[in-house]
Amino acid sequence: MIYRERDDYSQVFVPSSAVTSYCQANSQSYPIGHYIYLGLESPHIQEYKIAPIRNYVTGNLVTCRPAVGSTGTLIRDKIIRKIGHLLRVDGPLCLPVIKFNMIQIQCSCGFSTKKYRDENFIKALFDNTNTRHYTSLMRRLNSAFPGYFFNCCTKGDSAVIRQALAALNHSNNDKCELRKLVENVVRSNLPQEMLYYCLNQHPSQWWK
Repeated sequence: MIYRERDDYSQVFVPSSAVTSYCQANSQSYPIGHYIYLGLESPHIQEYKIAPIRNYVTGNLVTCRPAVGSTGTLIRDKIIRKIGHLLRVDGPLCLPVIKFNMIQIQCSCGFSTKKYRDENFIKALFDNTNTRHYTSLMRRLNSAFPGYFFNCCTKGDSAVIRQALAALNHSNNDKCELRKLVENVVRSNLPQEMLYYCLNQHPSQWWK
């Protein structure tokens, strides 16, 4: 098993909704098969610091792409060691990797992830007065292609998460971890054809 970036990775951003059409248009290099989703919590500030890159579908410039910088490098270098043994694949097969932010806003607001991220993530996912982020997540999960979904979210600060859930009157009988809360949402909404795995490390820690 090997991993390589697309030849046009640095010039073209392929949204998850367009992966199949991209593979069809480049069928010699990317035969259509199953897909690997790496589920991350929300964009880090570094994900907005990208060179000019265009959306494959619209041709418009994009301002952000998931997991760039050091996290993206670790995914590229360590993904096979971390998840290769979990893939139920017989023989060679091209599996596109889709980096998937559960919430598509910058929850840490440009500060350290310890300051605002966990509270804002909980609000975005569970605030019943503003469901657009939850609705977006449901739409993206339900349109996911067959394959493998790896929950790569971080744990977060349990005290902050517990307080944020209480402020929203959201009941939780499980661990106060972003990773576990995401698991409960994802497991109940993924298409049946997808296999789900929860990893114990965020990719930023894959160097260990």
